[in-house]
Amino acid sequence: MIKKEDIKYRVGNIGKNKQTSEITGVTFLIYIDARTAYDELDALYKDQWGFNWEYIPNENGVKGTLTVGSRSFSDVGYPSASKIEAGETKGEWMKDAVSDAVKRCAVQLGIGRELYDAPFLYLKADMLNLDQTGKYMQKRSNTDGEYSDISTEGRQMIEDNIDKWYNKLDKPKL
Repeated sequence: MIKKEDIKYRVGNIGKNKQTSEITGVTFLIYIDARTAYDELDALYKDQWGFNWEYIPNENGVKGTLTVGSRSFSDVGYPSASKIEAGETKGEWMKDAVSDAVKRCAVQLGIGRELYDAPFLYLKADMLNLDQTGKYMQKRSNTDGEYSDISTEGRQMIEDNIDKWYNKLDKPKL
């Protein structure tokens, strides 16, 4: 089972008022990175697993295949739309797609599956730090442990909700 400290969160959607375009709130998604999936695979299947991928032309995605022993698990991974929209290089967004494919394949073995039951995380605009024009100063994730675009109270609310959810999960007995 993934460790609490390996759980990260990132912006999912930014809600806006349709008439005024004023930001009303932000949803957040809980995730793990590919390194965490690799660590779990190593812990469970040391030296018995491998991962290969192939580019899917015209889809901006990759098909990944995770092999554990004699069994194979396949899934498709895609980069975040923001990487392509930002004009990042193909190599940069393909790394994103490969990471997504690894995590999707690992879920088929139960690694990170609990994330699908994670709580809905939403903060209203008053818990965000907006710039003078009302624009949300979005960072991609909390990988550096700080979210300058979320108020201290908002960050605490998100982390409390993650803690409550995580503490209720069935943990394997050691």
